[in-house]
Amino acid sequence: SEGGAVFTSLQNGLAKMWAQFNGSTNVITGSLNASTLTDHGTGDFSISLTNSFNANDEFAATYGGNVRSGSAINYAAGYDFGRLPTASEMRWAMENANGAAFDNSNYGNHIAVHGDLA
Repeated sequence: SEGGAVFTSLQNGLAKMWAQFNGSTNVITGSLNASTLTDHGTGDFSISLTNSFNANDEFAATYGGNVRSGSAINYAAGYDFGRLPTASEMRWAMENANGAAFDNSNYGNHIAVHGDLA
């Protein structure tokens, strides 16, 4: 095929969806393949995709942020098994260092997803 193995490897390594957002105002400040950010409650977010993935279990998502409280990272983000992402919507929970639901007001919140689009 055109580009051969080098092109295929590069294409498979690119994020197919990413977003950066403010967790208090629910404003997406930059994105690719993300249409809408929804706040379902404190620390409970989802982003709808413009173009879906192949299936609910055919992607890998990472979440995070860069907020610090002193010298320790102030929160963690990831799947909450009661709110699993789907092929068309990424949903996750954010918690502070004490394990409480948390809305980060800074712009360091981010998500990146790799996989095959439908």
